Amino acid sequence: MHILWYLLGILVFALLLTLSVALHELGHMLTGKLFGVKVTEYMIGFGPKLWSRRWGETEYGLKAIPAGGYTALIGMYPPARVAKPYRGPFAKLVREAREASDATIGPGEDARTFYRLPVWKRLVVMVAGVVANLVLAVVFFLILVMGIGQMQPTTTLGTISECVQSSTTSQRACRSSDPRSPAAAAGLRVGDRILAVQGRATEDWADVQAALEPRAGKATTLEIERDGRRSTLTLTPARAQRVVTDAFGQAKHRADGSVLTRSSGFVGVAPTESRQRGSVGDAVSQFWQTTVASARVVVQLPVQVYSVATDLVTGRERSAESPLSIVGVGRIAGEVTSSGQVGMLDKVAVMLSLGASLNVALFLFNLLPLVPMDGGHAAGALWEGLRRRWARLRGRPDPGPFDAARLTPLTIGVVCILVVLTLVLVVADLVDPIQVLG
Repeated sequence: MHILWYLLGILVFALLLTLSVALHELGHMLTGKLFGVKVTEYMIGFGPKLWSRRWGETEYGLKAIPAGGYTALIGMYPPARVAKPYRGPFAKLVREAREASDATIGPGEDARTFYRLPVWKRLVVMVAGVVANLVLAVVFFLILVMGIGQMQPTTTLGTISECVQSSTTSQRACRSSDPRSPAAAAGLRVGDRILAVQGRATEDWADVQAALEPRAGKATTLEIERDGRRSTLTLTPARAQRVVTDAFGQAKHRADGSVLTRSSGFVGVAPTESRQRGSVGDAVSQFWQTTVASARVVVQLPVQVYSVATDLVTGRERSAESPLSIVGVGRIAGEVTSSGQVGMLDKVAVMLSLGASLNVALFLFNLLPLVPMDGGHAAGALWEGLRRRWARLRGRPDPGPFDAARLTPLTIGVVCILVVLTLVLVVADLVDPIQVLG
């Protein structure tokens, strides 16, 4: 049964990936057809075809490798009779790419080519894919935050620490030399609900933290509820060093690379958590935080993958914050769904969170101004528009369409780099996978 649940998790993630890619490509196809461009293929996946069927002038199908997809619009590049000759070091590659594009244009179909579209229409076609991913990510976050809800700390105590420890140490067990925690000394118990600190009501755990942290060394009154009865007790928060984190929970560092800490009041309690539904604003906030965090990963991806590769070679422990391949995310999905420690609603929430993060990543990655990503084609269209406008302002002849075929060598280079980065992460996820459940 365990393996069946594991495989189910991988299958669900594969379906989420397929849905995300399908909607991305659907955005390209629908807008292309809307503007009159002939679409010859709409494919999910790469490699050998598993299934295909032709409806009208478009062939729809699934391919064996579920790692992306494509929409084939005719005339992506200006034909040889329109483009200026290219005699650079990669002339053969450029010529072959142009010939392949020319081969998609049938008799009388020149008016239906992609390169003939006005700049703004080409931008719409290119951006439509990432917009589809953006919308799907927002939908997932709305369901996750407003429908299912997220685990949030409450003002009810879940654990009581017996001693005072700094958060900068990896030690977990109390030693005989460690001082007793203020919570244990004051007689707090698991299940107590904190109603007020120093007479100020505490609606949530953030209120409790905000009230206790600045009171290191100061006697502090707590109003609590225990077994339905209210009572008041006094404790003195100890002074402890806490790691300073950013909005995404990541440790901040000083200029010399050391972890930034601050003095803070320590009581020695941790809250229970309950699932709470949020508002549209909460969903938007969650989406924004995920987008910013994902943008950092995308920008730093080459450096992070290099770090993963060196960890593999040297045998160092892999960072839990390192990037994952599709294989790694699939393994996490399998671990979560097959775990007896995770409830069914939590499993659904995790899968929705993975789907939302996946679409945010697709949205950001495809916006990169590099071919073959959508952002690269959009950048080419924008450059063409600026060049033509500049020519008109200076009274010069129309310079013609931007020749994206000349970027073929760059396209091949980018694809090769992406293949290498992907292979490194896949190997790491197979050899040294990140464990999310310990």
